[in-house]
Order: sequence, then structure tokens, then C-alpha cells
Amino acid sequence: MHLDVSHDPLICQLFIELFDPMQLRQFVHDWVGGSISQQLPGDVVSLEALAHGAVVILRRNGVLDRNLFRELSRIRPGQHVLLQRIANQCGAGDLDLPTTEGSTFLAVPSVRTPDYVVQQAYESLRHQRDVVREFVHHFSLPKLLMATGGSGAADKFMVFVLSWLETRAGEIAFPPVRNALQNLGLAIAGLSSGDEGLRAVSTLATFLMGQQIDAHVRTVKSFAALTEVQLYELVLRDVEGPSSITALAR
Repeated sequence: MHLDVSHDPLICQLFIELFDPMQLRQFVHDWVGGSISQQLPGDVVSLEALAHGAVVILRRNGVLDRNLFRELSRIRPGQHVLLQRIANQCGAGDLDLPTTEGSTFLAVPSVRTPDYVVQQAYESLRHQRDVVREFVHHFSLPKLLMATGGSGAADKFMVFVLSWLETRAGEIAFPPVRNALQNLGLAIAGLSSGDEGLRAVSTLATFLMGQQIDAHVRTVKSFAALTEVQLYELVLRDVEGPSSITALAR
């Protein structure tokens, strides 16, 4: 019997109470094997992010069931009361009764996406997010609109943005963010053009297309704000469908 997804926060909190990061990684490895444990978030994440990631990959691989509590009870016998309480809340039943599922945890489904693809795609997205955070730290739509008025501060802003786009934007491969940065770059290049006519047209277009530009800015900011867990979930969702993310690791 697989556990309902609504109980994932309970299981996540249980992992946090029972393990430190190294112990949790070892538990997942010993229980379901290296092919799945290697999909856990990297060493830099917090225990909370690691616990959440563990729940995500266990569910994705079809092993988040009653046997989880039975295995936890085996290695943490002193926590049997706590485990039974959480198992009851999750509808897993009495852990002391024999299970008709047998040793389900020994028959782990094969991983559909190679481990290195998941891990490398995750690391790629982390790097891209960190690069974009540098851009977001300096960029804002009000700054762009004020730059159309022309001033020393506006000139410095334009120089920074164009320089950043020229040197760092090539590192961004995630399609929605890459597209947003390209559109912002076109707008800024027009506003900073030495051609007075082009600059005037670009200034007008910036005001008329304020909503579209704002949408591009929000796309970039949203990506920069993603947590380690959200990045990891993004990769895991992607391997089930289009390969726009996982292709980055190939």
C-alpha cells in the first residue's frame, strides 16, 4: 500500500527527527540501493531540504509505502511508539502485524532516468540560478524605466547590464529564463544605442510594452528565488516529460 501524497510533510518531518544528513543518506542507500540514493540533493543542502528530497525520490520510485515504517522501526527500535503513531496517521496500520506485501523494499523499480543525468541537471540548474541571482541583485524594472531619462547613474546601470549579458548570459540554458534575458537585452541595447532615433523608438517601446517587460523580469526573478528543493523537484518533474532540463546534463 503506497502512502498518500498528503502525508509527505509528516514523513519529511519524521526523517528530520530521526536522522542527521549523513544518517539519512545512509538509510536511503541501505534501504533502496545506490541507484536511487544517488538522486538525493547534493551535500550542500540543509537537512530539511535533504529530507524533502528523500521523500520526493522515494515516492517517484514507488517505494513510499508501509515498508518504510517497518524498516525505520527495525533500525530505530527505541522510536517504535513514534513510528507507530505516524504510521497510523498515514494509514499504514499496525507495524507489529505481518505484511502481505513481503519485502517490497528489496524489489526496487528500475530508475527510468540515469542517476548522472538527474544529478548533473540539478547541478546545472543550481549554477544557472546562482548566476541569475547576480543579475537580479542589480537589475529592476524601475531602474530600467528611469534609465530612459538619461543620467550618470542610468549610464552606469546600462553599462553593467549590457556587460553582464555579454559575459554571463551565455551560461543560462534554461529556456524560459534564457528567452526572458534575451528580450531584456534587446530592450536595453535599444535604450543605450548611440543612434538617437533608435533610442527614442526603444524608449517609447519600453513604456508601451511595460507589461511584457515586467513579465520577463518576473520570470528571471522567480528563477533566481528557487530553493535547492524547488530546483531538485523541477529536475525530477522534467524527467517524466519533456527533456528541456535533463538535456542540459547530456
